[in-house]
Amino acid sequence: MHAKIIQDNSWFGMSMAAIHPSLLKICAPRTKIHLFKPFTSEYKETMQGICYFYYRSTENSFLRIETESLKTYNFSSQYWYNPQHGFSLNVAVGIPAKINLNIQEKSELVIKSFLASVSMITGNPTNNLSGSISILQSNKIKTLEIPNDEQKQSEFGYAVSSGNYFNKNKILFASGAPAWKFMGKVEIITSSTEGLATLHTLDGHQLGEYFGASLTSGDLNNDGFADLIIGAPHYGDDTGKVYIYLGSQNRFQDYNPTIQGTGKGSKFGYSLSCGDLDNDGFLDLIVGAPWEEFGVIYVYNGNSIIDEENNLHMSQKISALEISHKVKGFGFSISNLADIDNNGFLDIAVGAYKSNHVVILRAKTVEKTQVDFRVQPTILRRNIHRISPEFCFKNYKSINSQIIKNYTIKLVVDSKYKRFTYNYIVWNIPITERNRQIFQYRYSSQGKTSTLTNPNWNGCTTSHFNVRSDIHNVLEPVDITLTYSLNSYSKQKSNASSDNFCKLCPIKYVGQREKPIKLLVPYEIGCGKDTVCNSDISVTTSVFGVGTNNTWEIGSGDITIEAKLQNHGEPAYSVMVNFFIPKGIHLRNVLSFCQEETYNNTLAVTCDVGNRFYKGAQKIIQLDLEMAHFEVHNLTNIGQQKFFINMTLKSQTDNHGKKQISIPVLLKTNVSTSITGKTDKDSYYLTNVQKSRKNVTFQHVYNIFKYGSTPIIEGQVIIEIPIQIEDNDPFILLKLPQLQVYGISHDCTSHEIPLILDTPTEYFENLDVISENKKYNDNTNVMNKKFKRSVNQWRNKSLFPNQLQKLNEYNIRNKDNTIFVDCSNEKIKCGKIKCDLIHVKSAQDIGTVTLTLTMNLEPIREIFDTETVIQFSTRAYVNIIKPSIDTNVFSVLTTLYNVKEENVNEQLNIWIILISVMVGLLILSIIILALYYMGFFQKKRKLELNLLNINDNNAEQEQIIVEEINEQEMLENMVANNENFS
Repeated sequence: MHAKIIQDNSWFGMSMAAIHPSLLKICAPRTKIHLFKPFTSEYKETMQGICYFYYRSTENSFLRIETESLKTYNFSSQYWYNPQHGFSLNVAVGIPAKINLNIQEKSELVIKSFLASVSMITGNPTNNLSGSISILQSNKIKTLEIPNDEQKQSEFGYAVSSGNYFNKNKILFASGAPAWKFMGKVEIITSSTEGLATLHTLDGHQLGEYFGASLTSGDLNNDGFADLIIGAPHYGDDTGKVYIYLGSQNRFQDYNPTIQGTGKGSKFGYSLSCGDLDNDGFLDLIVGAPWEEFGVIYVYNGNSIIDEENNLHMSQKISALEISHKVKGFGFSISNLADIDNNGFLDIAVGAYKSNHVVILRAKTVEKTQVDFRVQPTILRRNIHRISPEFCFKNYKSINSQIIKNYTIKLVVDSKYKRFTYNYIVWNIPITERNRQIFQYRYSSQGKTSTLTNPNWNGCTTSHFNVRSDIHNVLEPVDITLTYSLNSYSKQKSNASSDNFCKLCPIKYVGQREKPIKLLVPYEIGCGKDTVCNSDISVTTSVFGVGTNNTWEIGSGDITIEAKLQNHGEPAYSVMVNFFIPKGIHLRNVLSFCQEETYNNTLAVTCDVGNRFYKGAQKIIQLDLEMAHFEVHNLTNIGQQKFFINMTLKSQTDNHGKKQISIPVLLKTNVSTSITGKTDKDSYYLTNVQKSRKNVTFQHVYNIFKYGSTPIIEGQVIIEIPIQIEDNDPFILLKLPQLQVYGISHDCTSHEIPLILDTPTEYFENLDVISENKKYNDNTNVMNKKFKRSVNQWRNKSLFPNQLQKLNEYNIRNKDNTIFVDCSNEKIKCGKIKCDLIHVKSAQDIGTVTLTLTMNLEPIREIFDTETVIQFSTRAYVNIIKPSIDTNVFSVLTTLYNVKEENVNEQLNIWIILISVMVGLLILSIIILALYYMGFFQKKRKLELNLLNINDNNAEQEQIIVEEINEQEMLENMVANNENFS
């Protein structure tokens, strides 16, 4: 059988592996092959996939096809075609021994000589539909595939890897099947003389995560066992996740850490690679997220301890945007690590498929600095006249002796009180591997500076600070602060390449913290001949603002924590009290000797009791706690819940008293509600002569009262309103009400209730509204039915036309011709109004809901054949969910009476009028008789009193009366004279 190879769109270079520095295996998995039937033009096409061996040396080079995968075809298989051989490729760890070759030998012999001592796994993810892998060992190929009856299209062989996972001396192989049962799995495969077998299986964790789409192996914790890293790029919302399985003897460890992507759709873990980037002896993990922005890769450093508390640390994030705005799809593929510039550090190549770029990232040495700082003595006594701080400066060494690292180190002693002859030393230290420069002191009035070279410096130095003789303050401790920083590098020109890349210049470690290191040295006085202070500090705590057994009502107000300290032993030095207060509780004010900070959502308050705490001394610390923002999310079983305020007491002396205290505060709720209701008018009398009245409008008002200090977290007042009978048209319209709390309106929602829209001219032009004293401003957007016609447009069959028999069947109408319209009858359909009660906050708040209801009267008249009564009632109840309390229910009733016209015009009987008049006259007579006996009609007594008052008038009053009479007579005479003159 003859074959023709079609190389177009073959994806040459899809997978590559370095077998030896002189030999590469390169695969093109989408290479097509035409298989011709002998002596005919008929052929079969298959996307076979082909791999090549590329050899290059100083004397020779060639490219040869790997022919083993092309020799046989099993046409008896239903899915023999399109295996995509070489989709994934991995060479087992280990470089073959040095081989002496005759350059003139044939290329096949050269390749076989290299492959004789190499183990290699190749993936064929669509072979026989479910996928397979082939392993080459000692120039022999063994294959393994997933049976089709187990899972079709599982893509077994999509990604492959290898490593000594369970035995330091045995190589195992790993193959991913990311489409297996739509979750994915990875199989650990062992090879023996009998063939290949599955030793262990790792299953995916989430449907569709594509577990096993990428694999890599490496010893991240340097324990001698290879660790397997598995990518699941479609985890979550294509966020992506990486699973790490730590190798150990005979099995993976119980704890397997994970790393999850942060960007939605970024496909974190699409590509993986492993190698020691920073030369610290621990392999590092590189993870690609090609769809995060324009592509990102992450670098995670391996370390000796990888467990639940110590996961991999991300040391670097490299984004395509930092390289060039033209690079897109960065991180789609990541090469194995190799040192391409001979600087002793491994480099990587990163593919960016969208923009057809390959980015070479070259590694440099990482500068890690460690500083140990201590001081002698740790306690200052009166007979000590100097202190000696010592620091040891350690850093990872650069491999090039010509790199000069410039450090600045500053030591500051007692900067506040200045009780020493000088207060600081500054070192400017250029250091190389061959020549470490250290200092000699050059004094000044404030400090000293360094300049001298000392080739034998071991990385540690001690400085001496002398105590001044004129100090008086021996209570405050001496503070010593050490700061250091890596300022710059200098390099020789020969270190820079043509692209100005200094391959030997170190970079600063991302996790390096250059924070000041502080030490405190207290004075020691009065602790006995042994100079060792044995204090005994007792702590008594009290809580104010709570009830019995430290019980606090949620929402009741602020509380105060008081801690009373007393020393019953020798003096204590540098006594500190730490309070740890739960999330949501804040300090109303901070004491002058306390400091606060937040740590892991916990408020930490540190109070300085004092440098020396003598025997018998007392200290009271009061913390006023603001409880307004303290939230209790779970209000079930509230009587069993509590929170704790923890205290720790520390000192630089041996304290034999209390060191840790926990103050429990029990929680309880205090809240209840009640509801009342009324109507604007209890009854309406409708006569059959009132033909013009089309409808009647009335109001039901509900008041909700809250009691207790605990706020309502979740609760509603729910009002049920009768709307219609079965499937007939509604007979009630409603203007959507609002909850009024102290003049502030809060929107309510309605369910299955016809609403009157906001435009009154359109919907009220024909309404006979009885009560118009209520104004509304309803702008609520409610998803309900809203009537867009006048009430007069309601059809006469809306309520119950010609259905008197049904009224009796439904028990809506009783023998007394009374019709009950309420929500207790299942034939009456009711709607609901719901108002949120979280706005009713304090115990003084009252929530009011006013319902303005409009009832159509046209269809009702048809059933008023006798004196019929309609009793229409709404029902409201309060439903409090958090905290859970009993439900209150209240109903409001409005009664409509139908009065016949002849009853209105009927004349009263004569005997009723006569009896009424006689009863009136009798009552009038009784009243007159009672007044007579009380002397009301006797005037003589009153006249005698008036006469007595006149006699008692003095002479002056009489004279005034005479004068007034004379003046009157003169005036009359003058008038008479004038008339005569005229």
